[in-house]
Amino acid sequence: MTFVVPQTTELMMSAVVDHMKARGVKTVGYIGFSDTWGDLVYNALQSLAPAGGYKIVTNERYGRQDTSVTGQVLKVMAANPDAVVVGGSGSPGATPHIALAERGYKGPIYHNHGTVNRAFIDAGKRAWKAQWRPRVR
Repeated sequence: MTFVVPQTTELMMSAVVDHMKARGVKTVGYIGFSDTWGDLVYNALQSLAPAGGYKIVTNERYGRQDTSVTGQVLKVMAANPDAVVVGGSGSPGATPHIALAERGYKGPIYHNHGTVNRAFIDAGKRAWKAQWRPRVR
């Protein structure tokens, strides 16, 4: 008999929360899947909020098959969060990041352990390069 016991979402998201806390993040916008995975990431983010010292200011959702998240991203940006957390996975997990970068969002965008794969990287690499391009002053 074999049991596979992966780390909990709270444990994995605690590293994200530690990083946000170290950067002084006080408000967080959330955009995630409108399914159980989106709920798990949001619930972990919410349960870690008291220790992380931040307030979640949006809870926007999108479907895995959605090709646009413009409406949700505009709501997130209107809340003016210090950082955004995306609760997606695979290549559809890159959709909000791409939309935020296209609209000029400058704050940090955090993801979760569900996005550690080649499809996610391939889907979002052009937006990430544009967002993190060194800026000439």
